[in-house]
Amino acid sequence: MRELRAAGNDVKAVVETMPGAEDAVVRALARSEERVLLTNDKGFAELVFRQRKCSSGIVLLRMGGWSANQKWRRLRDVLRTEPELHRALVVVTPRDVRRRALDDLA
Repeated sequence: MRELRAAGNDVKAVVETMPGAEDAVVRALARSEERVLLTNDKGFAELVFRQRKCSSGIVLLRMGGWSANQKWRRLRDVLRTEPELHRALVVVTPRDVRRRALDDLA
């Protein structure tokens, strides 16, 4: 989180503000504050696409076994090439980035 904040990003960490919160609660808060969720948890994509829940955007990091520092460096590179993360599901892997627009879900 330090790196994201140091780079000028407005970051709110669930682990700092509401540890243990359920995915639905986190998603609802992010949506109400128009924040993009940055997560390692596939459960958020499940909430959005299978259960048709609205979201402001999700960045899903699929880099199992990578250290926090490695993930930060990869994310930093992605943020340079994917400046608009709102209203999208962006899946980041070690080798590629997949982006899928989020429709208006009710």
